Amino acid sequence: MNLHKSADEMVAALGGLYGDGTKFFREGTDSLHLSEVIAETGITPSKTPAPLELAEGREVTVQAAFGPFSAPARFTVLRWTGPQVPTLIHHHGSGESDYTARIRRIARRMYDSPGPEPGMGGPVNIIACSVPYNHNLKEYLYGAARLDRWVFLLAASVRLTEALVARLRELGRPHIACAGISLGGWITNLHHTYFDTCDVYSPIFAGAALDDLFTESIYRKLLASSARDAGARFREALNFEQEFTARGNENVYPVMARFDQFIRFERQAGVYRPEQMTVLERGHTTGAIAYRRLAGHLAHRLFPTSGSDTADKSATNDVRLGGSA
Repeated sequence: MNLHKSADEMVAALGGLYGDGTKFFREGTDSLHLSEVIAETGITPSKTPAPLELAEGREVTVQAAFGPFSAPARFTVLRWTGPQVPTLIHHHGSGESDYTARIRRIARRMYDSPGPEPGMGGPVNIIACSVPYNHNLKEYLYGAARLDRWVFLLAASVRLTEALVARLRELGRPHIACAGISLGGWITNLHHTYFDTCDVYSPIFAGAALDDLFTESIYRKLLASSARDAGARFREALNFEQEFTARGNENVYPVMARFDQFIRFERQAGVYRPEQMTVLERGHTTGAIAYRRLAGHLAHRLFPTSGSDTADKSATNDVRLGGSA
């Protein structure tokens, strides 16, 4: 028995126990393509026309709007040394209402008080972003009740990322990295595909065939029964493989999990350059708690130093269940 696969199967099975009243896309599966919604979604700072405020420890809310949808998105500057050092923009996973928790755990392993781990080479600003409809699980399930609203949720985070990049460039930011896990990995890839204004990207457990999540993976158990035969609509709205491949991926350093039962390795990994990909011998659930490994990847792939040769060798070692996370 593969424990990594079993962990993912258990998570999906537990989610499948809930009735249709809480499942994904229970109110409809119609939506424009992601690219169209991203292009038309607007982001308005809460203190219009003031620029986005970048102050450590403060949560900032912006208003995202597209068609019938309008909802606040948020970000928090977790670390801010100043515009003279690199910045990491991080996106959380699905249903993580405490959207700073995961990157805080990862950052603690990137940095040991009072300074960075050997190999980091210096401080890094960290900005954590939240999708709309994410103050709690009930609100997130409302956001996922309709496919078009869920697409808007993704688009809003892509546009928030672009607004942050523009603000950081105004401040003279020399190096900007974008990373995210699961849901956040898709947002990372979407920003790379349609903007590519960050210097480097690290999607963790994501690809460019977002439709596959709902048509072929065990995530289908989380779909409402009325949405399970909507494969064509999912492909029309969610697949962006062609656009991703056309962009070129020289600045993309993904993390994939070989036994991931949600983001299927054999389906999603093909869009990436193999030499730039870190592969964990884990599943989606067990890979998500490999904090030390994820920290090492972000530190050495996104912010390389003169010691990166050693770091890169470490980045290709397998991680097995029970190993240090």
